[in-house]
Amino acid sequence: RSNNNKHIHQQTKVYSRYPNTKYPRVPSQPPTKTLTAAKFADFKIQNRESHAIIDFQAGHDVGLGIISSVASLGIRVADFTSKSRASIIARPDVAFHDVFYFGKYRPAAFHTDYMAQSDNERSFRGVGPSISWEGNVPVFGGQEGAITFDWGVNAAALFGRQKAEGAHHATARHYVDRQNPASPYVTAAPIVYQHPPLTHDRTRSVFVPNFGGRAGISFRYSAAIVSFGYRADLFMGAMDMGIDARHTVDRNFYGPFATVSIGIGG
Repeated sequence: RSNNNKHIHQQTKVYSRYPNTKYPRVPSQPPTKTLTAAKFADFKIQNRESHAIIDFQAGHDVGLGIISSVASLGIRVADFTSKSRASIIARPDVAFHDVFYFGKYRPAAFHTDYMAQSDNERSFRGVGPSISWEGNVPVFGGQEGAITFDWGVNAAALFGRQKAEGAHHATARHYVDRQNPASPYVTAAPIVYQHPPLTHDRTRSVFVPNFGGRAGISFRYSAAIVSFGYRADLFMGAMDMGIDARHTVDRNFYGPFATVSIGIGG
């Protein structure tokens, strides 16, 4: 499982100075006033993913000289799900102009605020035949204790359902903030752009090739094995990550691993 939440906010103020026309001859009043407005961008992203891989296999020993290996056949089941939500609020620019208001020209801040949101759920569920071959080569030691180089490769052909559903929309409003002696600001906010909520719901039967491999070193004792290595499992085109149109991407898992095996019985 993987859970990821991210919130990024960036903001800066923009200033514009203009003459103080309300009290131009009062010494206690400043000769100029300052009009301010904020430029900002705010991003919120939430992502939830879960991945399950189940193998049922039967193997047979294959001896190749000093190499000990096992070839296996079986069935692999894969279940991947993803849920995400993204929201954006942004004011990328601010401009100051004089507008005729309350019988005289007054400075005003002009800006456009953009808002967008997207919600998506995606999944792949598949099952199919699998094959693997793994083994080890002695590097040092004997039966009581040894170090071996381990390796393994695997492949599967998964047949299943790929699904993507969600909705998104966007809106932009234009604001004019006017300096008013009676109240600090009077705001008009007409909609200048509106993308109506659009939904998508796609389900498709797909074939997903799966390839993997691993390499590492094991410390083998009479009753236990400690292994370290690196492994990768690649599922080609498993997820539909598109929004308005289908767009498949791989779902890959790779990284270092460590295992401990303890023998029970004679």
